[in-house]
Amino acid sequence: MNDGATVPLFYSKRVPEVQNQNDELSAEFYEILEEENLDPDQQAKLEQRFASELEVIKRDDRLETIAKDIVYHFPRRGYLGKGMVIAVDKFTAVKMYDKVQRLWKEEIKALRGQIKQTPDELLAARLKRMVETMRKEAMTKEEEKRVRLAAKALLQRLTEEAPRVLVQDWFKDSQTRLAVRDEVGKVLDRHLPDEGYDKDLFAQKRDQVFELTLDLAINHRKWAA
Repeated sequence: MNDGATVPLFYSKRVPEVQNQNDELSAEFYEILEEENLDPDQQAKLEQRFASELEVIKRDDRLETIAKDIVYHFPRRGYLGKGMVIAVDKFTAVKMYDKVQRLWKEEIKALRGQIKQTPDELLAARLKRMVETMRKEAMTKEEEKRVRLAAKALLQRLTEEAPRVLVQDWFKDSQTRLAVRDEVGKVLDRHLPDEGYDKDLFAQKRDQVFELTLDLAINHRKWAA
């Protein structure tokens, strides 16, 4: 680790614990579980010799608890990078995926509710960042493609298509500013994916894009001026 090529791995034990009453359970079970890839012989041995222990590990209510913890913990970490879930078998991995997907959407909805209700601006800003992080992670490839197309369509509308929106010194007049903001909203409304963009989030995205365009124009940078 001294050369920086290998970084330390920190482990925090989380919920839920498995209450195992078999005092004679061999270390072989834990050894097999820790393998990232089980060959067919190992899989068969695991299922035959440790069937009862596996049922405890794969119990639905336990998986539900783990999925809830993943959804709660992921956007609240200090480091918002990627995460990985390792399951005991493919069937359990699929179950965990479905659970996390369902709970992820519920958590986004709950956070948006908190944003609307809280009078604390700092808390609201923090919750909005969490929602944005979760939305980004939850986007499908098709949704990502539509977002990229929305950006391309917006740039084309503002710089190439008639009637012109970015008229000379548009940023100096309130009416032309409003016209640009409205046009940004129209283009995004046509191209952004419907799923996940409620009224408040859409308005936030529209205003962010407009503020960026306005800042570029005021500073006479790129195409916006």
